[in-house]
Amino acid sequence: MTESVFSGVTDVVIKPYEGTKKNDIKGFGKGLFQGLAGLIIKPVSGILELVSKTTEGIKNTMTSDDPILKMERKPRAFYGKFKFVTI
Repeated sequence: MTESVFSGVTDVVIKPYEGTKKNDIKGFGKGLFQGLAGLIIKPVSGILELVSKTTEGIKNTMTSDDPILKMERKPRAFYGKFKFVTI
């Protein structure tokens, strides 16, 4: 998430500069628009990714195919004077 926020903030400066190098004032305007759009879109994308990964982790924790977690104790029968377990 922090990468998305950092990238969005740096794009506000970098995109207009790159646009100016390519197409002068027209490129500056286009780069400024891209930078401002990235300033809004990239942090939102990072937050949505954080929520998505968190819920995915919770789901994976709750539903596990681990055989140890699914093991159930079988019923035991005790017979005789000493209550031996029979298998």
